[in-house]
Amino acid sequence: MESPTTDSPAGFVKFFGQGSSRSPRERSVLDAVRTSGSHRICTYPRARRPRAVRDGDVMFMGHLVSGPNDIKVYGRAVARRYEEGRDDATAEDIVRRPWLGRWPHFIRVGGMEFVDGILADGVSLSELMEELGPYAFGPTAENADRGVGNLDPRQSIRQAAAIRLSEAGTSWLNEELEAVFRRCGRARAEEVPGLDWPGAQTRHV
Repeated sequence: MESPTTDSPAGFVKFFGQGSSRSPRERSVLDAVRTSGSHRICTYPRARRPRAVRDGDVMFMGHLVSGPNDIKVYGRAVARRYEEGRDDATAEDIVRRPWLGRWPHFIRVGGMEFVDGILADGVSLSELMEELGPYAFGPTAENADRGVGNLDPRQSIRQAAAIRLSEAGTSWLNEELEAVFRRCGRARAEEVPGLDWPGAQTRHV
């Protein structure tokens, strides 16, 4: 598998939630979107500025779930590259969403579409890893081609805020997500009432 070229968009899975407090599978996708703000931002921890993501890359949103443990991909959007200062939480932002104090860096996204259902309806990242093995993700695919380094996709996502997909992984995830949209319905964030958007006079995230 080849690394993404500068001419082709890369795919990333951004993880939401914590391993110590996974969401139930019955949680509505809309609630996960509203709480995380993932209809317009993907947040990263203080020590991990997301410099690998470029304009036009595809961000797949995945939420940690229990019963059994998995990561369910519930939506996707088009990314804007991180710009220091512009894409960092302000004191005002943190007052509004206190957890941004620990996750203060953003990849802003547009055109988000998500599953019109519950997290259980999303695409299983475990199935992706079982299907493609090391070729699920860019780093492990490149290691497999070189014959050096970690080949376990599950090891590569431990403690990670996000993971870059391989070309095969991006294609697989797009196909599976389209199948879920056909089965459960597709919601476009711009058309959903109740989601917060930055006003003309504010910079709220």
